[in-house]
Amino acid sequence: IVAMIGGVILFAWQLPDPQLTETLPGAASMTPAAAVGVIAAAVGLFCFTFRPIRPLARLIGFALIVLGLAVLSEDLFGFTLGIDQAFVRGGSLAAGAAQAGKLHVAPGITGSLILFGLALLYAKQGSILSAFSQILALFILAQVLIVLAGYAYGVASYYYPFPFT
Repeated sequence: IVAMIGGVILFAWQLPDPQLTETLPGAASMTPAAAVGVIAAAVGLFCFTFRPIRPLARLIGFALIVLGLAVLSEDLFGFTLGIDQAFVRGGSLAAGAAQAGKLHVAPGITGSLILFGLALLYAKQGSILSAFSQILALFILAQVLIVLAGYAYGVASYYYPFPFT
């Protein structure tokens, strides 16, 4: 379900006009890079459930860490690596915003991608590392629940620099 949500949002960014984003205004708050990260996280978790393809899940976890750190460095240092431009078509809705540098992944989703990647890397690696992986998963769950509680009470978290404020 999470991969499908990320796919719908990535599809919405590929459209040449804002029809779907006007219908689903919350979809515009997730950038193409974040949507790809969410899809990768869902695929990584699915791969982790089967022992023979766990190395693929760990590889996806490492890619999530790299993606998260790259997006974080873009925001911290004020430059663009073209990550969002790589995931959109030239004539799409996101192309103009990505070229202008107006797309920024929320720090909460960036942190979640990094934490999720670390959790995938350390899961089932021994008792201490597995416990660390579970603690990371609890942090991710807490962040998601806080954001959902904010939405339930009408708090628009994309107006704040971090969802916990």
